[in-house]
Amino acid sequence: MKILYWRMLVGAVIAVALISFLFVFQTGITSPRLAGVPYILWSSFLLTVLLVVMTYIGSKIFPYKEEQS
Repeated sequence: MKILYWRMLVGAVIAVALISFLFVFQTGITSPRLAGVPYILWSSFLLTVLLVVMTYIGSKIFPYKEEQS
């Protein structure tokens, strides 16, 4: 079952990366602003937080862990 969760997580990370570079990080977009912060800055911060959370989850469900002796 861990392998299924791992594959779903890998697919989600790849999807987030593709969506972010194809749609979110377009050149010249500065609006909408959030509390005076440009779009590219706050959206990239949110995507980074999302990827860090996914990395943490991946470290917990990694199916190929070596047994500790």
